[in-house]
Order: sequence, then C-alpha cells, then structure tokens
Amino acid sequence: TILAGCAGAAPSKTREEFVQNKLRGAPFSMVDTYVSKRRFEEVVNTLKKNTAECFNVDVTTRRTEGSSSPQAGATTMNVKDQYRTTVRVVNANRAELTTQYTSKGIVYVQKVPEGGFYHRAIDIEKLTSNTTKLTYYGPSLDSAKRAWVAIKQWSDGHAAPCP
Repeated sequence: TILAGCAGAAPSKTREEFVQNKLRGAPFSMVDTYVSKRRFEEVVNTLKKNTAECFNVDVTTRRTEGSSSPQAGATTMNVKDQYRTTVRVVNANRAELTTQYTSKGIVYVQKVPEGGFYHRAIDIEKLTSNTTKLTYYGPSLDSAKRAWVAIKQWSDGHAAPCP
C-alpha cells in the first residue's frame, strides 16, 4: 500500500469548490464552453447513456521497482482507480455531469470527498428550445481533452467512440 499526499492545494471537498478552483486557474486545468444545436433533454439523455458506457471504468496501474529478484527487495505497486460519472438533472434548464474517482491500494493523507476526488465537471444549460450550452471544468491533459471532444460530439448526436 502506498501513502499519497500532495504538497499543493488540498483537494476540492465539493463539486462547487472544484469548479471554482478551475475558474481560478488551478495548475493543469482547463475551462471551455460549447453550444450544441440540440434540445436540452436530448443532450442530457445522450450524455447519460454514453458516459455510463465510457466513463465508468476501472484503471489498474502496476509498477515494480528494484531488482528482478524478490530476495533483493523489489517493490511492487498495484493501484486501482475507479472512475464514476453521474449526470444529474437539477431543474428543467440545468443538469450537471460529474466524474469522480477513488483509488484502492493508496492511503491518502487528505480526506477523500464523498464519492471520490473530483476529476471533471460539466454544467449543461438550456439556452433556447433547440440549443444547449456545455461548460467543461477539468484537467488539461491530452486524455481529458479527448474526452471533452467526445462529449461535444455526443451532445451533437454524433456517434463517437469512447476516448
């Protein structure tokens, strides 16, 4: 088991705090908006379906360091990250997509928020009867940017593979 801590800022305790940190320009973060020319209900339903399929995943990292001989003190790390995404309708004009993750095989110094650490948040807002605005808050890593591209394609009703 690994002990993990971050010398930087403490992790966000709530979705709102996570969004505010991204708006303040937290390191390695990105904020972006996109307007889909589809009805709010269609966008929400499509995102519920595709994120359930693509963004509820378990990722296992295994790393061995040291000598190849077990007697020589090699250490092995096994960490399983579990990503879970929810799409919650707040009211007739607003919904929230939120991705959180928990890790098995790591002991965190920080308190883990209920549901896990925040990874991505997207505000989904009805602009008109036929347009919906998506606002992305999350990491600026390449994998996150690929996920954001897929989310925009899904919101437009296009088939896109899981990123």
